[in-house]
Amino acid sequence: MPFIYSDESQFGSSDEFVGVGLLITEAEVPKEVVEAALEKLRDDPDRLRPDRRHKDERTLERGHFHACEDSANGHSHLCDAINKFGRGEFACDFFDKRKFSPRARRSLIYEQAMTMAALHLSTRESVTMIFAKRSGLTLEKLRLWYRKHERTLAESVYGLPFLPLLFPRCEFKITSMEEPGLQLADFILWAHARNASADPKWLSRIQAGSRALGKDVGSAHRGHLVLGPLVQPDSLPYGPQDMPPLPDEAMTQNDALNLFVNAVRLVIHLHQDGCPAHVAHLKEEIDGIANRVIQPQSTGLAEDVAFMYIRLADTMPLIDEGSALQEKQKFLLAKRLMSLVLRGDLISGMRTRNWFEHSRRLILKKQPELLRV
Repeated sequence: MPFIYSDESQFGSSDEFVGVGLLITEAEVPKEVVEAALEKLRDDPDRLRPDRRHKDERTLERGHFHACEDSANGHSHLCDAINKFGRGEFACDFFDKRKFSPRARRSLIYEQAMTMAALHLSTRESVTMIFAKRSGLTLEKLRLWYRKHERTLAESVYGLPFLPLLFPRCEFKITSMEEPGLQLADFILWAHARNASADPKWLSRIQAGSRALGKDVGSAHRGHLVLGPLVQPDSLPYGPQDMPPLPDEAMTQNDALNLFVNAVRLVIHLHQDGCPAHVAHLKEEIDGIANRVIQPQSTGLAEDVAFMYIRLADTMPLIDEGSALQEKQKFLLAKRLMSLVLRGDLISGMRTRNWFEHSRRLILKKQPELLRV
């Protein structure tokens, strides 16, 4: 089961930049990683240096590392522990908080954490996402932000249907900084902030199979590290080469309606026959949609079906690498079409959604068997 450890940090002359970092590991970070670093700090003769003694004693007294409060001794030993652990992936983004209202700042950070996690995850297993305790941060808020992030990703499929997206079950935990994985994430994020402040020493000491650093529009600093050796990624089941060159011309109105009907039938099938274990977290929502399909007066049905289809498409998955080109093209057109239905910012999206709603009611009136499995 993958684990994602999320922490935030600030840097700049007046802490004007705020950022979020994620440490993604295939298994929970064991406490022994940090305990070994604390033991080495306890035995370090440099701990007696006047300029470091107070900080080191405070670190040992509280029993965990916190990069912005530790001395160079603590940094060194925890850095060595990270290098020895050497398994995982780290990504971070910093923003100029002066561009955002104080109320929006915290939401921005955690919503960015959700999106970053999805873009770096390639698993269908359940994921545990762990956050450090912060004032006002609750599990309910995290679930709401995650739902918003899922919707944002589903809407983005319209422009990039040939990029697979997975929507595994995500569980949340809020815990103290004593969590070993949070201590590692805190240090790596701090090292990135130091690097962005023209002090690359600590970031350069972290051994990485690959690293990418840079600045982007709207982001003061962005970083990515692969801890340990690089692993060859699995080949993707489809790509841009499988997308029809003119997708709007490759699909008739009748084709579009058939794709929507097939999406409805998929939901009904999973409602009746059950879901694979790795999409069982969607079962309650699937049941609710299926029960409303045959109710002519149901509202928002087309949008709900489209959102569910996007989350199931790659997570189940509905197609594989060995599928025929024609099937891949049909699949990609379906992803693009369902994402269009979710786009409230596009006139074509709203018109398509309304047309599907109208068509469903006509089908229930004239050919109800089409919406049964």
